[in-house]
Amino acid sequence: MKVVVFGDSITKGVYVSEEENFTFLIQKETGFNVFNRGVPGNNTSQALLRFKEDVLDLKPDLVIIEFGMNDHFLIEENSHQVSPETFKSNLTEIIKRCKVQGAKTLIMTIHPILEGDDNHYYYSRHKKELYKDYRGANQLIKLYNKIIKQCALETESTLIDVERYFEYIIKKGELLENLLVSLKSSNLNDGVHPTALGHRLYAKAAIDALNEVGFVNK
Repeated sequence: MKVVVFGDSITKGVYVSEEENFTFLIQKETGFNVFNRGVPGNNTSQALLRFKEDVLDLKPDLVIIEFGMNDHFLIEENSHQVSPETFKSNLTEIIKRCKVQGAKTLIMTIHPILEGDDNHYYYSRHKKELYKDYRGANQLIKLYNKIIKQCALETESTLIDVERYFEYIIKKGELLENLLVSLKSSNLNDGVHPTALGHRLYAKAAIDALNEVGFVNK
């Protein structure tokens, strides 16, 4: 089984080793031939430009799609890097092109981030005041995750609900600071990218979804 994971820096696995990356963990667990096609900083509009070379030319059986972290954020008031409408359109187009070639599609929600303040984490790089109408960046991420879930339903793609897995483990007592690269986990002022523990959660969500729909027989 040939699998392409098409995404951004989360898929690429910045700040973790290759063996800690969720794409490697999926390959290790399933025995599938998994191709990591994550490009840091990419949003869905940029991803469409490299889609043929990075996905279709590999002729995959399955495509796992992971985007949203670089789409949702605000570059000015009420102006997203990629608007919700365009985000949905781009995801739908990516899925449609996969299906035309005969590949099965799975789509991931994304995780919550550490919002922080002017000096720490997300708001040290993004203006906090831009997010007040959304009640914070994490609520905006939830909006984009809602779009991802709608796309999964409308395109009959398998949902890998990473958001739900993060919420569950946090309710059980795990700290978000341990799931993400942070001053606590890595002595880095990031707050967005998963640690090795966060990648294991991504991998578990993906493998569980693959099992549920019968792609993996254990």
